[in-house]
Amino acid sequence: MSFRGIRRCIREGTTEVYLSAGERQSRLLMEKVKLHLEAVKAIEDWIERDFAVNPDENDGKDRVKQLEIRLKNKGVIYGLPANPDTARGYSGHIHLDEFALIKNARKIYSAVYASILRGYTLEIGSTPNGTSGKCYEIAKESGLVPGYVRQADSYWSAHLVDIYTAAMQGLADSVPPPPTPPKDYVTWARKQFAQRFARPATERMVNFVAALRAGEDDDEQWQQEFECVFISDASNYIPMELIIGCQSEEATTDCHLADLKGGSNLYLGVDIGRKRDLTVAWLFEKLGDVLWSKYMLVMKGQSFDAQEKAISDILDIGVRRCAIDQSGIGMMLAEHLVKRYGGVVEAVQFTAQVKEKLAPLTKQGFESRTVRIPDHRDIRNDINAVKRFVTPAGNIRFDAEHTDKGHADRFWALAMVLNAASTPVASLADGRMVGTPRSREFALEAAEEFSLA
Repeated sequence: MSFRGIRRCIREGTTEVYLSAGERQSRLLMEKVKLHLEAVKAIEDWIERDFAVNPDENDGKDRVKQLEIRLKNKGVIYGLPANPDTARGYSGHIHLDEFALIKNARKIYSAVYASILRGYTLEIGSTPNGTSGKCYEIAKESGLVPGYVRQADSYWSAHLVDIYTAAMQGLADSVPPPPTPPKDYVTWARKQFAQRFARPATERMVNFVAALRAGEDDDEQWQQEFECVFISDASNYIPMELIIGCQSEEATTDCHLADLKGGSNLYLGVDIGRKRDLTVAWLFEKLGDVLWSKYMLVMKGQSFDAQEKAISDILDIGVRRCAIDQSGIGMMLAEHLVKRYGGVVEAVQFTAQVKEKLAPLTKQGFESRTVRIPDHRDIRNDINAVKRFVTPAGNIRFDAEHTDKGHADRFWALAMVLNAASTPVASLADGRMVGTPRSREFALEAAEEFSLA
């Protein structure tokens, strides 16, 4: 999508405005634009400056980073995170990058639509993201969704480029050859090409797609990310729209633990796995009423000794409360941590009844926007993967499909964080305080506050 605007800017000296889902995506896109322009030696200047925005529309922040590339022919290319105020700030040809993943998509569309009426163009590029939202509506109107005929009065020039089309158009030849995929995937890929194209695909194209499919065993994710299919998330307990609404550039999973040491409002949730599932320890900091993601530890195939040490390193910075899964293989690890850290750690048995309480608590966090997570594909997918089932007996069950990427382990780690933050201290067995001095300090503070001591 970026190259179309670049070519026009080089030829005509136009103004091109690229709006992305966040600052990180905006910078990545502009770095690609810069590479294209450097290849033809068209850059006059590269500028980075602040752009003031309405705090109410930007989670309390009043400034975002604006990137500018000025060309020798007086053309200019702007890159900004999508926001109704940034969208209104410029006149020029507008490009909406990953539009289905942008918060406030309808407001942003309305803001830019007024500007293009002055003779500019609007270009939207996106991966599908569920069957709701402005991007999906435009795709239906344009005939890109199966079962919907292009509307006669649609003014969109619509194009769908799935992985098969991209491979046919040269993508498979522009990347290193993949490792030899399993034969059944090769047979499947060859059939997919035969169903879509009159001319046969080369072995390199077939192997390229087969290798990608072998690495993505989730059918829905493959269809959405690679086949550009709009997958309904009606059966998914937390819709993607709610998840995206709680993403923030300020949330992270790789904060240095030393920088958090001594914080008084840190909450940790731990979901235990070993070989098949992941162990996820997710640390949040509560600021006001909002829980902000700060650090995430993800382990697979690690010994329980290694897991205990890694989780202990997090607890030792002074976590106010931790909720940890003690189901099945997690029992021994949970017992060790409870013994060491006392009332700071609460062991939670993952029964169906407990999940019935944790899942609604998690959804409520997204509905009330009292949780902030980073823009990360695995996190979004894990949270969106959990489904709500009603058994023939009328019981409610929450579960997700097992894949090689886990079992919605990040969702349940987050659920444990919300559980830990909902009450300030675990039960204090036998009135004894054990664990590190820092842990005892927090446990005593909480006990005094709630008259438990």
